[in-house]
Amino acid sequence: MLVDGGGVYGEGFDIGRSVVAPFLWHEGIGKIDVVVLTHAHTDHLGGLPFLLENFRVREVWSNGESADTVLYRRFLEIIQRKGIKHRIIKDREKEMQLGSIGIRLFNAEEPDFSGKNLNEKSLMMRVTLGKVSLLLPGDIESDNESYLLKNGFDLRSQILFVPHHGSRKSSSAPFLNAVKPQIALISCGADNTFGFPHQELLERYEAAGIKIFRTDLQGAITISTDGRNIRTESYKKVNP
Repeated sequence: MLVDGGGVYGEGFDIGRSVVAPFLWHEGIGKIDVVVLTHAHTDHLGGLPFLLENFRVREVWSNGESADTVLYRRFLEIIQRKGIKHRIIKDREKEMQLGSIGIRLFNAEEPDFSGKNLNEKSLMMRVTLGKVSLLLPGDIESDNESYLLKNGFDLRSQILFVPHHGSRKSSSAPFLNAVKPQIALISCGADNTFGFPHQELLERYEAAGIKIFRTDLQGAITISTDGRNIRTESYKKVNP
């Protein structure tokens, strides 16, 4: 399973072609069972068209929230042309199974979210192997976090992919208390123009005793598990 495909950097740069595909080929991967699109912003969708064209993809999962962009239209065109099954998940909560991996998908159904940008409409998922869970909340912020808490979703996970790249508007204290992660992974570019991750967010994680990994400081980060133990590796051996 591949969740999102990254993107941006500069005009003409294709992260799917230049980064994601070479890594997958190096690992001997030519087939992807499921590609998940959390939402259609360029920094999540950008690398997927190249991957859909150049890998054997069985299914694509999304919640159908569209974007009026050339990139999103190309994404849909490739899916249709190649006959890839596109599973659109609109359910408030849906359980799936992929081999030994349990997957629970979440969507926000609050009427107030109808005018929100795509971040708050992200398709969220909790992936579980054995006793270890990983929460992937996309780019949600405090409104959607409050929705999840108010509606009693089970968010407990040992590993948290930090919402919205470390924005101060995400990772509220109640949300962190509900997830109770041991490890947090922040995906953000070095010296990015948004200032992610924000210092006040880092302080919330540190106050909760959560170990933080950051791609802007440590490069590529690998987290692996056998369903009991968790192993972490980073390209750069530095302490964030």
